[in-house]
Amino acid sequence: MDGYSRAQIRLPQRTGQDISITYLDASPAHERAANRITINSAGDEVVSHDRYADRPLNVRLMNSMLPLHAGSYFGTIGKVLMMIASIAMPLFTITGWMLYLNRRRHKSEAHHAMETAQAIRTVHHNEPVLIAYATQSGYAESLAWHTANVLLQHGQPVTVKSLGDMVPEDLSQYRNALLLISTFGDGEPPTDAEAFAEAMAQSAALAPLRYGLLALGDREYEQYCAFGRAVDTWLQKSGATHLFESIELDGEDAAALELWYHQVSSHVEVEEK
Repeated sequence: MDGYSRAQIRLPQRTGQDISITYLDASPAHERAANRITINSAGDEVVSHDRYADRPLNVRLMNSMLPLHAGSYFGTIGKVLMMIASIAMPLFTITGWMLYLNRRRHKSEAHHAMETAQAIRTVHHNEPVLIAYATQSGYAESLAWHTANVLLQHGQPVTVKSLGDMVPEDLSQYRNALLLISTFGDGEPPTDAEAFAEAMAQSAALAPLRYGLLALGDREYEQYCAFGRAVDTWLQKSGATHLFESIELDGEDAAALELWYHQVSSHVEVEEK
């Protein structure tokens, strides 16, 4: 026993019982990395010396459950990281709940806007304008139905669809389209638009199509509005042309939304002349 930081001696409880010494090295791996020396009852012979460092890995891990969960198994850095993780756990609960409430709010707004749109009857003979959306949280869907209401109030019929229910060739059936495209995660398409995104590997024949595009994103992410931009580029390569320059929406930026609705309204007025 070359050096130790802490030791505990267990004396014999009856005649002939061995003496047991449990100790930690001077610089132990963690607080449970204990060694054990067994000395015969006479105190003149070491019966066994069980060192923590000499035990098989699986035995060391089984004896280190508490340090592993506390982070001390990995030293001071492990303790700090575990402390940060412990502090963050309530934050994950809070942020998860906030995301749920936000998604629920967007779904409710979309449902209300859809009911409003369905209550409006148009007698205009224009071809319907396609309003297509790709959404993860429901926000793009909500804005799509609000956009539909703007057009319906001008007497312009609309068709509202999720991009997940379409294939690229479906766009060729329309002369005018408005697309509201969210980006999910690190530049990925929303889950409901993954199949459409894969089909964009090839261009389509969309020369008659004119479109406006609202790309939804969050500037905190490096790939800001990446999927919306990808759809815009693909539409241009497929021969479609802009009704107006694409607009990028950072979060729920009111100025960008106002510009979107202004451009939509201006487009309708042009169509009616």
